[in-house]
Amino acid sequence: MDQKSKASDFLWDNLLINKGFYAYVFNRDVNLRGEKVDFFCDELHLAILFKEGNDQAARKLREEGYKVVTVEAVEVLSDFKVVTDYLTNTLKDIVGQPCGGW
Repeated sequence: MDQKSKASDFLWDNLLINKGFYAYVFNRDVNLRGEKVDFFCDELHLAILFKEGNDQAARKLREEGYKVVTVEAVEVLSDFKVVTDYLTNTLKDIVGQPCGGW
């Protein structure tokens, strides 16, 4: 299994599965406007993509009005707290209020 697959599994299993991230529903491996998105929350119009090879997809989705967050697979696997803090702050900016612990 490559690093991106491991990071995707880890992020899914430890944060996004079963409405685990502040009760928002995320789907995995979504085709959105012809682009493969690693994780997507329809309610927030928020896409999470791994940086590796997704620059063009991220740019296209932003231009179409989606909120896009990119994370690095190596960071998910080596410093998960930094990633969760980054995602939490992004979510706070989107919803306009602080997010409590999950």
